[in-house]
Amino acid sequence: MAEFNSNATPTQDLVDSQRDDRSQESIVGMEHDSPVLNRGPRAGRVGVFRFHKDRLMASPIPLEQAERRGTKRDSPEAHVRVWPRLVARHAAEFPILSILEYDEVPRGRVIFDTATETFVIYMDVTLFADAELTRGPIVPVREALRAAFQLNGQRVRFATDPHYRVDFPGANDDEDMDSDAS
Repeated sequence: MAEFNSNATPTQDLVDSQRDDRSQESIVGMEHDSPVLNRGPRAGRVGVFRFHKDRLMASPIPLEQAERRGTKRDSPEAHVRVWPRLVARHAAEFPILSILEYDEVPRGRVIFDTATETFVIYMDVTLFADAELTRGPIVPVREALRAAFQLNGQRVRFATDPHYRVDFPGANDDEDMDSDAS
């Protein structure tokens, strides 16, 4: 797993309203780890992810395996198709997942925009540091995504999208079921 560069000083160019090819998208900001971005072969990955109890559960794939959709590169995986595998893999740690639907846990998707050479991370608003989305993602969320999707040294933009909304507001709250040992 890649390490987070704690010495980096990411920059953020906050934008209140921009539109991509997704409807009603809210752009949060742009950041990168250093003034010299990686312009060689892309090390980053794309894919779907979820967060539960501050734990990232991701399905990253290399850009070479990504589907081409215009100027975007995206994982062929769908959250609904990945959900049963994720529930099975994390059943011992998070038994509550077995009774939740795929859209009841904060989720998102990392894509690559070839036109801007930027990885765009669409994710649920609950994964941001503030309701106004001015401070970007919660730091552990940002660090985990950068590591899992190999995004250190890459240009990254965080965004919300109405598609990635938790339908069950208590899904990430503490549950007695998750702490049961037997």
